[in-house]
Amino acid sequence: MKEEKIEGWVKIYETFEYMTASLIEGRLNDEGIKTQIMNKADIGYTMEVGNSEMGRKTVNMPFKIFVKPDDIEKAKEITSEDWSTIFDNPEINFEEPAEEDDDEV
Repeated sequence: MKEEKIEGWVKIYETFEYMTASLIEGRLNDEGIKTQIMNKADIGYTMEVGNSEMGRKTVNMPFKIFVKPDDIEKAKEITSEDWSTIFDNPEINFEEPAEEDDDEV
């Protein structure tokens, strides 16, 4: 299969998991990095296999995340971060919501 390209964008990540692609897209956007996600599933595949990781693997249709060339290094750093111990961080209070800034309208 020929490698997909988007003119002016570079592929930095590929996954078969919808949630992983969404989380990475959100994390990159939070850092000010614009993204494009290529999802080659058409409606026929989506209805049958395109919404599950196993189905996407079966028909080889991963989500592909692209960024602008200037953002490659930062995007690769972000996508390689290990967040597996985030719940062990004593500085994060998961019980109480963060206070909102009253100055914002």
